[in-house]
Amino acid sequence: MMSTLFLGALLFCSVISVRSLCESPCSCKLIDKKSTASCSNVNLKTIPRTLDPDSEELDLSHNSLARLPDNVFRDVDLLNLQTVDLHANKISEIGEDAFRGVTNLRKLDLSDNKLATMRPGTIPRWVLHLNLNGNPLRRLEPNNFLSSPLLRQLHLERCEIDSIHPNALIEATGLQVISLRNNQLKNLNETVFKEQRQLVTLRLEGNPWDCDCSLRRFRDWYYKYDEGTVTCQSPKSLNGTVWKGLTSFDFVCK
Repeated sequence: MMSTLFLGALLFCSVISVRSLCESPCSCKLIDKKSTASCSNVNLKTIPRTLDPDSEELDLSHNSLARLPDNVFRDVDLLNLQTVDLHANKISEIGEDAFRGVTNLRKLDLSDNKLATMRPGTIPRWVLHLNLNGNPLRRLEPNNFLSSPLLRQLHLERCEIDSIHPNALIEATGLQVISLRNNQLKNLNETVFKEQRQLVTLRLEGNPWDCDCSLRRFRDWYYKYDEGTVTCQSPKSLNGTVWKGLTSFDFVCK
């Protein structure tokens, strides 16, 4: 009985301690034994300096952040972060050293921002899950920000991507999940994924695939990942037809 009361009191004190280190408009609490700072949807334009330095998860989604300057997390003493959610801000620029010192960061959500380009080295090499959905990246060139062999999941949906250079992912050798849904891809070369030997899931639905002879080789390579949901947009005779229902001989050139 006494031990139960002691543990309850200890937990209560821990919660009070966490909350006391976090000022309005943010709230800090323990979630699944992790110190979490929630600053979502409060019209922030900068990252607050009043957060618990021991915070492991930080939710900054749905705010008005426009850029992440160099050392932005170091300057506010948030170096223990494992998860950072920056979904639905207005970020168009990230300093090359924005995440310097945040060596525990494993999950980074930058979805639905305004990132058109990012310099090499911007994304820390220790990040495992990266979400860039809804940014106007348009194309992936070599020597880009995807340079970590530790990266496991990459989400690039709704990024207006119409081309991917064969060497764009050459350094991201540990990728297991890649989602390229709802972009502007008409064709792809299977060599884009030649270094992803651990790849388990590759999502390609919602692209305007041109199912002629130039796509045949890629479609045949992709067959082992195809869940029967990728469709052709052209030629007109194949519009709406799922790839998995076609043979190699259906991918013909005029």
